[in-house]
Amino acid sequence: MPLITVGVNHKTAPVSIRERVAFAPEKMIDALSSLISEKRANEAVIVSTCNRTELYCSVEDFSKVDDVIAWLSEYHGIALPELQQYCYTHANDDSVRHIMRVASEPTLLFLVSRRFLVR
Repeated sequence: MPLITVGVNHKTAPVSIRERVAFAPEKMIDALSSLISEKRANEAVIVSTCNRTELYCSVEDFSKVDDVIAWLSEYHGIALPELQQYCYTHANDDSVRHIMRVASEPTLLFLVSRRFLVR
């Protein structure tokens, strides 16, 4: 079964879009249930941080990538053409390489305080 990735991140989408497609932790189970029950994916994982939202999905065939993007658009109430311009996709080995890159080299943004704790 093919594996696909659909996502937006700080390199592909402005904050205004990333904020709209973020998943609150308390909504994650409902979102996954919706994605699976609507037959957009067989299995799915959602990664949602301040810098990225990504869906890793096991699907019947690669044509489902459009269904997953449409689901993300519908779930968050964003017009499909507006969201599509910011989405990226990966398939199979590229999906695996992508998640390994994300997990091993996080692209987190840090805010450094000017205060230092001194003993």
